[in-house]
Amino acid sequence: MKKKDENMKRVIVSTVLIIIFLFVYSCATVKIEPFKRSVRDVDGDVKRIFEKNYIINEPRNVYIGEELIKVKDYHIISSISSVITNKMICLNNYNVEIGRPFFNSYSGSEGETYEIFGTTMKGGDKLYLIKLPILTKLIFGITEDGEWANFVAEEGGLIRRPSIINITPKSTKFEIVKLVEEHFDIAKEKGFINYEIVFTGTAADSMNFLYREYTAADLARPAFHQNLTYPINTEIIRFRQTRVKIHEVSSESIKYTVLEDGLME
Repeated sequence: MKKKDENMKRVIVSTVLIIIFLFVYSCATVKIEPFKRSVRDVDGDVKRIFEKNYIINEPRNVYIGEELIKVKDYHIISSISSVITNKMICLNNYNVEIGRPFFNSYSGSEGETYEIFGTTMKGGDKLYLIKLPILTKLIFGITEDGEWANFVAEEGGLIRRPSIINITPKSTKFEIVKLVEEHFDIAKEKGFINYEIVFTGTAADSMNFLYREYTAADLARPAFHQNLTYPINTEIIRFRQTRVKIHEVSSESIKYTVLEDGLME
């Protein structure tokens, strides 16, 4: 009888210890840190941009309002940014079942993305915390390798027993969404040329053009312009280092050949 009582006491003590362990574990909390996006820049190459709308000694014809001469000659520096976003993507279909006290489930699809709620540490390892649709009261841990960490907690940080979760397949993988962005900056120290000469028609005794110059600060709007007028019977016109032979000109069009422009191709 005495032996039976001792066995009963051992069972009671063991049961109480298990209950205490589960209670402490289920009531434990975890510190959740906000997730921070990061950007990593990689320097790229210096590239020359050289464009012009004509070929030396080759006749061309343009109409009023079109560019007689159009030249771009400058260098750009490209840089690549790898942006770590606050999104995580699933790489396969999966199913999550949640036991007591939530009793819910969710089926995820390959390609679905989830917002990273924050990060936390578990046993010295960093976990990314995500929320799943429907199961929005809970947050789930994903390892830095993209594996399901069998970690679940509530938004406030209250940890729930991993045993309440079942995910299939066990090999389900996730991955942080990364964006690659390419940026271009003008290398001003290498010089900058960007201009055009537009045919604007003729008057009684003149042919007219509009010179427009762009700067490195604004490639879209001309920073400087100048009206150019030459006698209508002029065979060779010159503007700076550019010499142009005029073959025919009317109020609608002009036929010409660029003889030289002083540019190094």
